[in-house]
Amino acid sequence: MCSLREMPRICRYGGVVEILFRLMTKLPGTARDQLFYDVGSRRFLNVTRRCNLNCIFCPETDAAYRGQTISSPEVGAEASLTDIIDAVCGSGNCREVVFDGIGEPTFRLYDLMQAARYLKHKGIRARLSTNGLADRLHGRSIAPDLEDNIDAVTIALNAHDEESYQRNCRPMIENAFRSALDFVESVKEYVPSVSISAVYDIPSININACRDLARELGVDFEERPITQPC
Repeated sequence: MCSLREMPRICRYGGVVEILFRLMTKLPGTARDQLFYDVGSRRFLNVTRRCNLNCIFCPETDAAYRGQTISSPEVGAEASLTDIIDAVCGSGNCREVVFDGIGEPTFRLYDLMQAARYLKHKGIRARLSTNGLADRLHGRSIAPDLEDNIDAVTIALNAHDEESYQRNCRPMIENAFRSALDFVESVKEYVPSVSISAVYDIPSININACRDLARELGVDFEERPITQPC
């Protein structure tokens, strides 16, 4: 049996994440195929598999290594707005929903805002977990859209500077790190709770430096295990 050091990066990150997702969610099949799953008191919704990053620890990186385009809409069918709302409200005991994905949820920004408004009327908190590149995706600042719809935003930065961001997140657009930082600054004006997050069990991510960056930006910091999606 090969050692962890000798194993290919895909096996170390993508394959291990996939196994841990199955154990964490206690759901049949793979987490990427589930519309929702619970972590603690939060219900996470897998709203898309499209993304403009190619992070080294993402379970979708195997597709990228084969030369496929993980940002393509053809990667899989996306749940309708009705399905999203039913997934959250069906049990009747959900208090907070996290718009998330094995991709970047703001690819479905307008669907999410409609769902968030509906959930707010139901007394359910709405959190957005994003990579912070939505402004580049939509060609404008989306921060005003979040006001009164989203209670909290977590930006999965997973880096403290440009060099580590390029290494860990492998963006598909230029100047992505600067864009993510600009998003953090803009969203603070419209959302009451803002934080950046980083995975703590990936050696190339400097957790202490990420925490210092959050302090400089004036936002909260969240450490998360590799088993919890961005």
